[in-house]
Amino acid sequence: VQPSAVAASMTVRERDGHCAWQSAQARAWTARYFPPPFARQARLPPDLLLWLHREALRRRAGAMAAAITIAPWGGAQGPRLSLSLHEAEPRLIGEGHWLVLMHEASDAARVARLARALHLEPAQAELLFACMGGADEAQLRAALGLSADGLTRRLAALCEALGVATPVQAVARGQAVLRQA
Repeated sequence: VQPSAVAASMTVRERDGHCAWQSAQARAWTARYFPPPFARQARLPPDLLLWLHREALRRRAGAMAAAITIAPWGGAQGPRLSLSLHEAEPRLIGEGHWLVLMHEASDAARVARLARALHLEPAQAELLFACMGGADEAQLRAALGLSADGLTRRLAALCEALGVATPVQAVARGQAVLRQA
């Protein structure tokens, strides 16, 4: 199964859940997964805002943030949506904002499998999955809220965690894990 790139991303202001920036896919998914009027107002619904506050506190305490998976709004049938919280460079996304990456459940399960099988932190598994989807450097930087130097540092840390020399070798390791699934 060919993974997609980071499917969608948005920045969210921690104080009130305002979605300050959303990719086109994130806007489409918020319309499907967030109840009215939250998608139209570009705000997290109360349950997701509570999740963001809890996970932001966990991150500040040094723990890894836990993802959340939600069903389509109103009981509609379809895949679930997984959201994960990430820190990004404040000068790129704004002070007091968090980066939220979104995947449909099947992709989220693949990211989790990569993390477990390769003993990666969730953010490293997200980065590996994005690289496996064929995203170019500019797409990765935009999706992950990173500068060129920030992306280079994260890729180097990923390669070190996997014991490989290049991102191409990291992608090959990730592909091998997903082929075994």
